[in-house]
Amino acid sequence: MTQGGAGIASGNKGVATVQAALGRTAILAGGLLALAIAAFVWTTWQDTRREETASGNAAIVAEAERFLSMMASIETSTRGYVIAGTEDFLSPFRQNVADLPAQLTRMENVWNEGGGDPARLSRLRELAEQEIAFDTETVRLRNEEGVEAASDLVRSGAGKRLMDDIRMEVGLAQTNAQKRVDLAEATAHRDDLISNIAFLAAILSAASLAFIAFRRHV
Repeated sequence: MTQGGAGIASGNKGVATVQAALGRTAILAGGLLALAIAAFVWTTWQDTRREETASGNAAIVAEAERFLSMMASIETSTRGYVIAGTEDFLSPFRQNVADLPAQLTRMENVWNEGGGDPARLSRLRELAEQEIAFDTETVRLRNEEGVEAASDLVRSGAGKRLMDDIRMEVGLAQTNAQKRVDLAEATAHRDDLISNIAFLAAILSAASLAFIAFRRHV
């Protein structure tokens, strides 16, 4: 082989080596870009889920508080009626009893959205039914047997124990809802790190692909 032929062969070999290196770089850059896109999609999905979790659990806290307020109003109006015996005290009782089914439906909806414990919601529903039954019986006694009979039932403490249980269950529901929000916020820091890494990978991929395009046109 002549010296010129050897030089051409050597040059071709060098070009082939460069092309192979560029090919490997392109594969690596493509892989980084695919990884960056996947990470971006994942973090976006996580952000959406975190927002839904925060919104759903904030609704659990609010609706549980509304439920507790309704039950306290039922208890208070019943006791007022036992003492005073006037119909004015029964208006809040009747209104809240009528509104309670719709309130429990709202709670069921936000419980599903926020990932609340269905057993706790069932327990609250059960306690509400028992409290209403107790207050209804108290009103009946006040109407039919007088203030002393109704007062004896109130003094038994059964109604107070039911309300204490309701307050405890509502408190636990609200505490657990806040814990879910806090956990979602804690994962936000991890997601931010992943998002930053994905952004860096995308930059590196774009730079590598631009370099490859440049070399192929040189």
